Amino acid sequence: DIVLVTSSQNTIYSKGVTLSELLSLPLYSSDYFMITKDLTQWYNETFPSNYHFTLKMDIIWKLCSLLSSGNGYGFVPKSFVKKNLENHSMITIPLNFPAPPSLKIYVTAKKNHLHLYKVQQFLHELHHHMRS
Repeated sequence: DIVLVTSSQNTIYSKGVTLSELLSLPLYSSDYFMITKDLTQWYNETFPSNYHFTLKMDIIWKLCSLLSSGNGYGFVPKSFVKKNLENHSMITIPLNFPAPPSLKIYVTAKKNHLHLYKVQQFLHELHHHMRS
């Protein structure tokens, strides 16, 4: 799931935020919105064509780190910030407008490579990360 998060210090919208309120906040973004057709469509339908994010980054891990320590808000995959949510350094903000679609991840590999240790390790980590 894609969730709106911020530092746990920002509690003003902890009960929910409207789209008009969200557009007035310091909103940070990453290019992952364009990763799937569904996310791109949601983004284009949600944000005005002339909207400019306060900050846009190309690396989502840096965005997550910035959000946990700062005053901005951002949409990120929930699995990326699970530990931050558990240790209460970040909070999710409920949306009072349609939420982004779920992000599905697919992996392809050559059949004759599936037995390789590195491939098995990657698949195990991915499975563990997505389940946690």
